[in-house]
Amino acid sequence: MDTFPTASTFSAEPSGPKTLPLIIISVVLGVIAIILAVFMILALNQASADRSTVNSQKTAAATAARADQKKTDDAAAKAAAESPYRSYTAPAEFGSFVIKFPKNWESYVNYSQSSQDNLDLMLHPDLITANNNEPQLLACRITMRQGTLDNYLQQFHNNPSVKQSDITVSGIKGKELIGIQDKRSVRTIALPVRDKTLLFTNEDKNFASEFSTILAQSKIIP
Repeated sequence: MDTFPTASTFSAEPSGPKTLPLIIISVVLGVIAIILAVFMILALNQASADRSTVNSQKTAAATAARADQKKTDDAAAKAAAESPYRSYTAPAEFGSFVIKFPKNWESYVNYSQSSQDNLDLMLHPDLITANNNEPQLLACRITMRQGTLDNYLQQFHNNPSVKQSDITVSGIKGKELIGIQDKRSVRTIALPVRDKTLLFTNEDKNFASEFSTILAQSKIIP
């Protein structure tokens, strides 16, 4: 007679050996997650600290730059106040050249796009006056004349009374002319500036030394 196993003949397998790896894996993953979270927090804190440091450095640099600029401006203002000269800067269309002359001198400038001389700057120690629309003899007269240097010099080509010699002013090679017979030009310096000619003229021989100083301090952009 066949017999069937009863419930008492079966025994449940222990669950420990199968669940233990799952627990270990969960613990390891949890630890890794915690470590990653810690590193992320540390990284965010470091990034924030780096940004704060960079911003502080930028602020310090900007403050230092402003302080340096103020020192430079103050030094320039002091130098200008102490200098016996003041400056005239021509408009950009005339080359933005800079002329320094004694600060106690009188000055007058006239601009014209239609005349032969587009710019006419007059410098003299005393009041600049005119009789019959003709100004007095000047210590220094600076004109920007239409036409090239070669065109300007052409008028003296066959005039032996006009002595020409090479001269360099502000790095620009030009011509010095002595003996122009117009009663106003004791000494004239002609320089090429783009398609025009810049003329420095000493009309009053009593200011020849001052004229040379003005010429030497001139800054011209070719």
